[in-house]
Amino acid sequence: MLWDIYPEELEVLTLHDAYLTLAGDPPSKIPFFVWLFENPNSPFALPGKIDLYQHDCLHLLLKKGFDSFGEAYVLGFAMGNDPNTHWRHLVLFKWIARFLYPSPYCLSQRELEEFNAGVKHGQQVPFKSLNCSDFKFLRTHQLPALRNILGIE
Repeated sequence: MLWDIYPEELEVLTLHDAYLTLAGDPPSKIPFFVWLFENPNSPFALPGKIDLYQHDCLHLLLKKGFDSFGEAYVLGFAMGNDPNTHWRHLVLFKWIARFLYPSPYCLSQRELEEFNAGVKHGQQVPFKSLNCSDFKFLRTHQLPALRNILGIE
């Protein structure tokens, strides 16, 4: 991805303009197992499932880079923020991400701790199901204002 640490220069941009700075992986580069459990179009997707656009918007809203720790946090946040997530989904996902996901998508024990922190944060945010929200509708808002609206701080 473009950056490992969230660049503060993005704070003056709208969600749309900040999104345009990203250079993420195209859908064709996503490994099958990742697609199988995270993509909304998969019949086996777990709660917290999210498309790539929404996922990248969460990176921006959460001020998380695209290194493995930022990815783990965003995945955890999406699952924790989804009211359909139960403890068994979290256990299953962590096992899958640890042992079935190919490198560099597999999560180490330290990255799973970051995932857990994301889950807790997602559970605390008052606006639920952000993984299913239409961020295109909110794209003209500046990032700090959008975080305030959604209760993400």
